[in-house]
Amino acid sequence: RSVPKPAIGSTAENQADRNGLSDAAVPRASACADFYSYACSDWIAHTDIPDDEGMWTRSFQEIGRKNDEALHAILERDAMAPPAEEPYSQELGDFYAACMDETAIDARGNAELRTLLDSIDTSDAEHTATTIAHLHLLGVPVLFVLEPEADLADSRGMSAVVRQPPLTLPEEIDDGGSDIPPLLDGYAAHLQRMFALATDTHSDPFYEARATMTLERELASVFEPPAVFHDPAGAPSIIDGTQLSQIAPNLPWKTYFSALGIDAPTVAHVATPHYMSALNSIFARQMKTPIGKDELRALFRWEVIRALAPTLGSALSQGNFEIEKSETGATQMALRWKRCLHTTEAVMGDALTIPFVQKYVSGDA
Repeated sequence: RSVPKPAIGSTAENQADRNGLSDAAVPRASACADFYSYACSDWIAHTDIPDDEGMWTRSFQEIGRKNDEALHAILERDAMAPPAEEPYSQELGDFYAACMDETAIDARGNAELRTLLDSIDTSDAEHTATTIAHLHLLGVPVLFVLEPEADLADSRGMSAVVRQPPLTLPEEIDDGGSDIPPLLDGYAAHLQRMFALATDTHSDPFYEARATMTLERELASVFEPPAVFHDPAGAPSIIDGTQLSQIAPNLPWKTYFSALGIDAPTVAHVATPHYMSALNSIFARQMKTPIGKDELRALFRWEVIRALAPTLGSALSQGNFEIEKSETGATQMALRWKRCLHTTEAVMGDALTIPFVQKYVSGDA
């Protein structure tokens, strides 16, 4: 179904961008009768989903592919010969090159990952709040997400947005009446394999996998559905940051913000108040017993493994892809450079913006 694509930046591809159709485009339907088919049928007929993707769209993913190639060229240059006149080029090159050296990563093993996993402390509510903050600073979305976004009431300013974290599995899981459907059976086995790869011989991968999956399913059951975010009546609560303790009083917010190194935000948008209220009850229950604390620790350890696995050693990155393959249908793991590019963007995105703008955005723009 595919046709060869011209190289990025070529006249042919630029022409395709301007007219919105491929060079071989022949509209297959009347624009008045079926505009979607008129606009997209030829693109669909001549486009394959890339092997490392679960889906492919004509707009943002096509643009994203070109941007990835452009950013890839910048990072390869910075890794080999960072230009002295560009700020952060040395840091970008070093970070990207370190991620790309999978041989060295494999040789180092998982000792540093295990040190991080062992540092996770859920012995009481205060230590757990500190652990949550430290993991959030690493970009690991445990229990909830706190992010700066444009203020909903005044877009000239920023506010803190509190929301439920991303789900691990697709939300459309129907257990068909059984306690653990086939997909979840496979997921439990995946969790056990990943824990075994990442942790030491003193841990119990089977126990941690089952504890993690049980808690994940419970948290998912109180998630607010996507429809809420499209309903004006479901608009987020806008409060003073100190009032977060009124929505979820069992979470030690003062300790959490202190561990982040900030004061409570003056404006906070609670995008998922129902979830935060339910999380408050779940958190309180887990803190009551040693078993509950161990279960929470297992969940946190899994979130660290899941977040870091794509750019760790070959065994963990391949193991991470196995569950992605079953979820998305992708048949090939993304190339190492793509994974390292996206990690660099996540960690040093503002720095990477500078050379991209200088090279690809005109002065007028």
